[in-house]
Amino acid sequence: MLPTVLRAIMFYIIILLTLRVLGKREIGELNLVDLIVTLMISDIAVVCIEDLEKPAYIYIGAIFGIAGFQILFSYISLKSNWFRKLTEGSESIIMYEGKLNIKEMRKQKYTVDDLLSQCREKGIYSLSKVKYAILETSGDISIFTTEQPSPFPLIISGKIVEKNLAFNNVTKEWLRGKLEEKEMELKKVFYADIINNELNILDEIQV
Repeated sequence: MLPTVLRAIMFYIIILLTLRVLGKREIGELNLVDLIVTLMISDIAVVCIEDLEKPAYIYIGAIFGIAGFQILFSYISLKSNWFRKLTEGSESIIMYEGKLNIKEMRKQKYTVDDLLSQCREKGIYSLSKVKYAILETSGDISIFTTEQPSPFPLIISGKIVEKNLAFNNVTKEWLRGKLEEKEMELKKVFYADIINNELNILDEIQV
């Protein structure tokens, strides 16, 4: 009995520290990769607590190995939009300019009832007030009302989000021209969107 309790306490501490190292996203909204990592770490801990015949360090090594692999995945995802979309998927536009995207809804197995339910959770009781609805990779829905600016960023992590150019009614040439006006290099821009028909670039905090 005592060895089982001690192992349970030990793995509680190990899992707590591991999730802290992996970052806050692991304990917030989980995407598919995060969910797999969390479930695997939990399963390994359960097996170790029940299997007293094998030394604990075998399972601890497995947990640290998975955590290291996830950190590597996160680093590659930060540097590569293509890899991030491959592992995490991409968001789906459910409503655009106040109109339902039925084709995308069918693709995602997402119904109007689902949309209404999540809108009510956000205090919106009529779809007529929704201009954009975006189904995030976590399964949550982002709602933008008719009073809010476009939710489609033009630049993320130094890369032009080309599919969002049409959503904002601008061209790549217009975007590059605005960057030249602001004397900004594309690769140094972490985020940029449009507010009141003007390019808005978020500055980086210098520490």
